[in-house]
Amino acid sequence: SVTPMTAYASPRDVLRSVDEGKASLGIVPTPSDDDVDPWWISLMIPDGLRVAYKLPFIRGTNARSTSNGVAVAFAFGRILPEPTGDDQTLMVIETAVPVSRTALCDRLDYAQLSSQIISSSQQGAWFHLATVEGFVRENDSRIETFNAGEGISRTVIIGSYAEPPVSENSGTAE
Repeated sequence: SVTPMTAYASPRDVLRSVDEGKASLGIVPTPSDDDVDPWWISLMIPDGLRVAYKLPFIRGTNARSTSNGVAVAFAFGRILPEPTGDDQTLMVIETAVPVSRTALCDRLDYAQLSSQIISSSQQGAWFHLATVEGFVRENDSRIETFNAGEGISRTVIIGSYAEPPVSENSGTAE
């Protein structure tokens, strides 16, 4: 790649660089529950930075990835998400009290938002990062239905991304 790249010590530093306009795009690792300073909570600002890509971008390449298809990293910037027809939406759910992942997924399913919880963190309140099937906008009535559930403080969409296409070279050798 001929694109200039800069390594940073933490995801927080990457966010700051993109937010300050020193970089156009930032790449951060997939969150885990043991992250001390979850980067994704910082994206809950209206009209702020948004996730736009899941990496690796093409499935079935020799790029490092996990066996269950979960992203290795996310890329974000000042990007307005657009639907592609095969999308996933990332949203952060804030709760005032602990709510289990199963209960959250049940509530999301009830609101017709098929989802998976990627990570959870307690930072005063509880925050849960979910990926939801399809392209979902902030004004979607299903979010209003979900937010009406007991214990839900707010839900913020922090981006969306196209599901990566499958590499033509990902077939098995015979």
